[in-house]
Amino acid sequence: MKRISLLFTCILIVASISISMAQQDSLSANRQDSLAVKIDSANMQIFQDYQKRLMEIDSVRRTDSIHRAELEKQLASLKTTDNLKK
Repeated sequence: MKRISLLFTCILIVASISISMAQQDSLSANRQDSLAVKIDSANMQIFQDYQKRLMEIDSVRRTDSIHRAELEKQLASLKTTDNLKK
């Protein structure tokens, strides 16, 4: 009888420890999930800002390319005697 009660006590202790650990892990997992969502949101905002800045830079680059082509065209149309304008 003593062995059965000792065995039952050991099983009860092991079961209570595993249940308490499982509860802590699930809470921790929920915290990690919410933290991951916050980090993903922050990363998405950084990515969107980066994309916006990249589009602005590309727009400026295209405008500069068009302006450069116009200037090269003007330079090519000048006669050799128009060295002062060059």
